[in-house]
Amino acid sequence: MRKTAVWAPGFLLLALAGGCAARPLTTGLAPYSPTLGPYVYYEEGAEILITVGTLATRARADDNFFPLEIGMANKSQNRTLIVAHESFSVEVGDGEEIPAATPAEVIAGYRALEADKGLFRSREFTAAYFDRYRRVESRLYPNSQRRSGVVRDVVELPSGTYFQDVLYFQSPGYSLRGNRVRLLIRLRANEDPLVVAFKVE
Repeated sequence: MRKTAVWAPGFLLLALAGGCAARPLTTGLAPYSPTLGPYVYYEEGAEILITVGTLATRARADDNFFPLEIGMANKSQNRTLIVAHESFSVEVGDGEEIPAATPAEVIAGYRALEADKGLFRSREFTAAYFDRYRRVESRLYPNSQRRSGVVRDVVELPSGTYFQDVLYFQSPGYSLRGNRVRLLIRLRANEDPLVVAFKVE
């Protein structure tokens, strides 16, 4: 079982052009975030839109790793979002926090990267929301066990841009099926994370 993540103080995930960041979203106090379509949850504030696709998560709920489709748009006027693997974690069970897996961990311990591609369907429901922004290319994980493609450790989102990608997390050691999971996105180490809460059905 993975240990609870420890976050280094002062690790900033939001680069500001000036001033302090206004909190753009709620922090997931409601049982579940609203949905855009089947298995697609979202949270939206004045400065950020975040979507989470869970169809692939549902299919891999009993595996040793599970994927989450992630989308994020920067709606702000003068800020640049900088996200990396370390920006993301999930909270499961009684509060156990699991950081996003590294590409090396996924390559070594997961064999369904290529098969997962057919499960990534959230774009069908999110296109109308993201197409008003300019897409930034990203690839946080390789797309096969052959390590094909360039993995980007950091994604920069200037104002008016978005990215869509896939995150991988190591299983907590039990099936996620029927459980509530919260995706946590940290903007600053000493502030509450942004949260998208969903159920793995």
